[in-house]
Amino acid sequence: MSICEIFPDDPSCAVAVVDEPVVDEPTAVGADDATMADEEPAMVEEGEEGADEMPMEKMDDGAWKKWLGGVGKEQGTLELAGRDPMGAQLGYLITAGTMSFYLLADQFLWHDDDAYKAGEFTKGDTNWWSMGHAIEHWAALSIMTVAFITQALALAGIATDINGMVWGYGVGLALPILETIATAILYYGYDVAHVARKDSKTSAAAVVNAGAT
Repeated sequence: MSICEIFPDDPSCAVAVVDEPVVDEPTAVGADDATMADEEPAMVEEGEEGADEMPMEKMDDGAWKKWLGGVGKEQGTLELAGRDPMGAQLGYLITAGTMSFYLLADQFLWHDDDAYKAGEFTKGDTNWWSMGHAIEHWAALSIMTVAFITQALALAGIATDINGMVWGYGVGLALPILETIATAILYYGYDVAHVARKDSKTSAAAVVNAGAT
């Protein structure tokens, strides 16, 4: 048995008290004594300062357009079509209709059957002048007439997919290819006519036809 058990009040038996380290516990967000570092960053509302720094994935379509700005005539055309889709469809209809009317009238009303006869310099020669114009004219006439019909049907909600294919593959692809082929034939016909007109061995009638071509 020790002396401290017999005399617990003796000063020599006092135990030294060791201070424990104080650990700072995180302060709840929104508490009165919360610091700025403890608080989560507040979301920036639209229209407030700093809204321009909004992450791009958070942007809606309107914000994207505002951020990108005007990028050319194509965007303006698309926006105009988006504002007035019926007006854009009517524009396609009028374009196809006027072209079809002109081509039909030129072929059957304002066109002479022998208009390109001079392209045949002598009997039996290939008339490149007539061939080029025939390909150019009938390609445009057939494709634009079909486009006018399908566009009219599409305005009524009929065969809209077919109308898109006609404009995409017919007017946008087939027509330029056929026009290019026709133009190449016409240039070749003009060159043949120029050579024949300058050739001293060419007959007088052929020279006249070549000059007309």
